[in-house]
Amino acid sequence: MTTPLGCTSRVIRVSRVNLDLAFSSYDPVPRPEMMTVIVNPIYQAMNDFMAWESIHAHHLSVFFMIIATGLLFNEGQSAPILVEQFHALGCAAFSMDSITRGASVASVQAMVLMIHFSYWTDRSGSEIRWLYNGMCVRIAQMVSCVACVQ
Repeated sequence: MTTPLGCTSRVIRVSRVNLDLAFSSYDPVPRPEMMTVIVNPIYQAMNDFMAWESIHAHHLSVFFMIIATGLLFNEGQSAPILVEQFHALGCAAFSMDSITRGASVASVQAMVLMIHFSYWTDRSGSEIRWLYNGMCVRIAQMVSCVACVQ
């Protein structure tokens, strides 16, 4: 099946660029987790092997933000357009689920990826990064409180 995202190997290649170049000091999404929790379910849903409803919106956000950030380092002629499209998809996917009721580790990962995307695309826009950082910390606190209760 042909998809706008391309084949799995292309997604893996773009994500490696992202994880190797953009995040040289740490890895916000471990590669095994990215494959088993995010990439494989998305491609299984595209091939009708599983339901889209089983994929959490914040996992989709992580997926799109990884692709958007990875494409920042791509030299292709259409890369800037694709970067903006995947960034918009990542933000839209993040807003699909409530962070007050559905916060998870994927929510924190998506926020970290949004912070880094903002850093790589607009070095003068520190205000949005401060907002994202504050939200990320608050979401991480909510996730840790839920984990402590369980």
